[in-house]
Amino acid sequence: MVILIILLKKILILRKQANNCESFEWRQSAYERLAEIIVLDQFSKNLFNDTAKAFDSNSLVLALAQEAISLGLQHQHNQLERSFIIAQ
Repeated sequence: MVILIILLKKILILRKQANNCESFEWRQSAYERLAEIIVLDQFSKNLFNDTAKAFDSNSLVLALAQEAISLGLQHQHNQLERSFIIAQ
């Protein structure tokens, strides 16, 4: 249980940093950008389900996904990974 609490705290810190655009260095590669999108989109939706906070990163996620597509980064991912970018 202690490990789960520590992990959750680290995830919340990571999500907050990404939401504050403090993870911009993740945008150096297609996979790091995908990680940022997943942290902001999926972590938010699952951690804050049924609250407004679940959607507070949507604009940033959309911008990151649009930029990834304009750079052609979606082609570096398999179909499952690409779905996190294109579904935005």
